[in-house]
Amino acid sequence: GENEVSKDQVFTFTVNNKAKTYGDADPTTFKFTVTEAKQSITGGSTVTIPADKFTFVRDAGEDVKTGGYDLIATIAAPYSTNYTLASADIKTGDYATKAVFTINQKNLSTATLYTIADLANVVYNGKAQEPDLNITDKARSTKLVYDKDGKKDYTLAYTSTLTPNTDHTHVSTVTVTATGTNNYTGTTSKTFQITQATLFVTPAGKKTYDSYVGGDTDGTDGNEVEATFTYQGWVGADVATPPTITVTSKTTYTLTDGKKDAGNYVMQVAADNFSVAGNNYAFQPVDGVFVIEQKKLKLKADDITNLAYGSTETYTVTLTSGTYVEGDTNAIKDAVKVTKSASANEDGEWTLTPSFKTAAEIEADFAPAADADETAITAANAKIAAAKAVLVNYKKDKASDFTNGTLTYANASMQIGLKQSELTLEKVYDGTAISLTAPTTE
Repeated sequence: GENEVSKDQVFTFTVNNKAKTYGDADPTTFKFTVTEAKQSITGGSTVTIPADKFTFVRDAGEDVKTGGYDLIATIAAPYSTNYTLASADIKTGDYATKAVFTINQKNLSTATLYTIADLANVVYNGKAQEPDLNITDKARSTKLVYDKDGKKDYTLAYTSTLTPNTDHTHVSTVTVTATGTNNYTGTTSKTFQITQATLFVTPAGKKTYDSYVGGDTDGTDGNEVEATFTYQGWVGADVATPPTITVTSKTTYTLTDGKKDAGNYVMQVAADNFSVAGNNYAFQPVDGVFVIEQKKLKLKADDITNLAYGSTETYTVTLTSGTYVEGDTNAIKDAVKVTKSASANEDGEWTLTPSFKTAAEIEADFAPAADADETAITAANAKIAAAKAVLVNYKKDKASDFTNGTLTYANASMQIGLKQSELTLEKVYDGTAISLTAPTTE
């Protein structure tokens, strides 16, 4: 039988189940066979040694170990008196009772033995992305250790879809491969994505009020606006040295072609108008502001000379050439008023001061008559709207931009009176009051 030996003094034995995989339990019973008699006694009878008389003791340890662990065999009494065992594993010495027990590495490639958590995608941040793998040995209910106290269950390597594939900093698909060491062998892997960071782009534009505001920058219609862009969201080394951004030749804004009043307008651009070297960023447009600034207006109140006293005083202004938008001339004049000074100076001149009307004054000046027909009402409203637009689109940049005029009357000296220092009266006292009568002016 398996444990039957002939009646000789020394027998060589072999342990059949002298190995296990790391993490497994030792065999409950060590099975063995006798393979060779060291000395042969002719005519000897056969002796059966019961299996329970054989005892195997293994050196302590559960890690994979070079050279394995000693497995020492003994025979219990009364057989130990007459028989000696020799291990087939030990080649030195004729009567060694040691076998070698081996703990084999556990293979990471056997997926059913492990639970490996998926890796989360990460956003590009300018740094190499080197996540650990969360590997749990199911049988041991233990998380494998990547690096702890100098002992490792596995090493990690990172490869990407970039060239070279060792680049795991930039946007790509990265494979993380764990290779077993010490108690483990084989490999297992997971992938994750390095995704684009968000780069916010905000447009800005500015132009002085004009007859036309273009809605593009492609240079086709001669009325383009100069757009600038602000970028926010650079990460890592890109903060100090941003990658090159390419803006397409045509950038469309929300402003439509046509005349626009001065003011602030929403300005938008499309993400596909931009590209950046390296593909590490995705553009996210942010509403910007397009500013149409008021145009500087220069004008002068027209002089009025030798106006006949009692005549209607009609005030006009002259616009300085080139300081106003074509088509706005009449509206500007409707939006400007001229105020005469309360009194004349010593030379008989009244000062005429130009200024912008208020919106209420414009409405009062051009309000349609109560009995006006629809055509007249429409015309009046258009006139009022155009004049009010002047208040929005034009400004007096400094006081000297609006130049005063003068008004003089014919025979002005008669209108302003004689100075007291130039008047001499003579009369003999007669008890009556002195009276003056102005001479008749021819």
